[in-house]
Amino acid sequence: MAECKLPRVMVIQILSRMPPKSLMRFKCIHKSWNSLINSRHVVAKHLQFHNNVSSSTTILLRRPVIWRTETKNEEIVFSLLTLRNENNGDEDNLDYDIEDIQFPPSIGLKTRAQFIENPGPTYECADIVGHCGGIICLSLYAAGDLVLYNPAIREFKLIPEPCLPRPRQFYFRCDAFGYDPKSEDYILVNVASYGENRYDDDRLVIEPLRAEMYTLGTDSWGEIKIHNLETETTMFRPNHFQVYFKGNCYGLAEEIKKEFISSFDSLEEYYIREVIVWFNTSDRVFHSALTPDCLYRYPAHDFTLTVWNNFVALFGYNRCGSKPFEIWVMGDSDGFTCSWIKHLSVNITESPQPLVLWESNQSLLVSPRIRVALYSFATKTFKYLPLCAAEHFDAIPLVNSIVPLNRDLVCADIS
Repeated sequence: MAECKLPRVMVIQILSRMPPKSLMRFKCIHKSWNSLINSRHVVAKHLQFHNNVSSSTTILLRRPVIWRTETKNEEIVFSLLTLRNENNGDEDNLDYDIEDIQFPPSIGLKTRAQFIENPGPTYECADIVGHCGGIICLSLYAAGDLVLYNPAIREFKLIPEPCLPRPRQFYFRCDAFGYDPKSEDYILVNVASYGENRYDDDRLVIEPLRAEMYTLGTDSWGEIKIHNLETETTMFRPNHFQVYFKGNCYGLAEEIKKEFISSFDSLEEYYIREVIVWFNTSDRVFHSALTPDCLYRYPAHDFTLTVWNNFVALFGYNRCGSKPFEIWVMGDSDGFTCSWIKHLSVNITESPQPLVLWESNQSLLVSPRIRVALYSFATKTFKYLPLCAAEHFDAIPLVNSIVPLNRDLVCADIS
């Protein structure tokens, strides 16, 4: 490197601790700096540090902005909330900042500065499909066009149209975004549901699921098998793949019957129970397992999948009784059976909507008064943030990374 007298190993250690914005500026200093920061080793080291060592946590917020005028529609804003706690977990000394994201016009969104126009009441202008390695996957507008975006380096990648035919109206597709440590590539999986067929004898048969996978390195789609998403008489239809962890994309699914003697029977027997499904990004195989027994009474709960203390976990409320906030940690699975351990059950007086867990003793919450707050399980207190929340407010934990999207793929092992 030009005029650099520090050992290369030390330079890489220093760069891995720098914020992405600083590294983007450093790339302009000299070609050697640009080459080093773009290298596979630096990208991996940087991601590893900000995943495991950094004292700050970044949370991506997707929040509606409601204008109280007749001339403006409601709009969406994406923001990065950075939380810093360097005082041994003392939430009274918590430092934070909030930065709105301004998407480039070429990404395919209708924007006005940081505001994204929302054409209808369902806030479908930009849905969060998933996130992995600092990259978020968005589904744009009713057409469902897919795009990858790294907000830390402001780089995006438009995903080509999937090969499978689009599901008909009232039926859906479910996408999962993750990383394949074997091929060192980012992948996107599309599971499509194609509805049902009614026959002359009044039988009702549910169409089989189909799935395909996109790889960032090849920029192409290919159909994959979904055998483990069905049994002889039922199928597991994913609702939303919510989290990637150690080579697997996890989500919740409905177990439904494949066939009914009559359409009338489907009204009473359509849904069986909720299960957890996951896709192994290396083996290209789906798996499924039972959720905790208390969650079988669907839809008697509001639970979300997350990664908590290095485990896959469910967190949220049961709608019955006193509605305690609970955290269930996923253990080992043996076939369709999975062990779950309840790690927390606490009654929160204001009954806020849980959004995302942060560290081991706190959760980012939305209170009934439409305010965003951090709740401490240890002290049972709220720390309110200068943010208003409304319906369709989403939050996901996001790591700051310099993983590129538009050059020859420089992958970083995040598994």
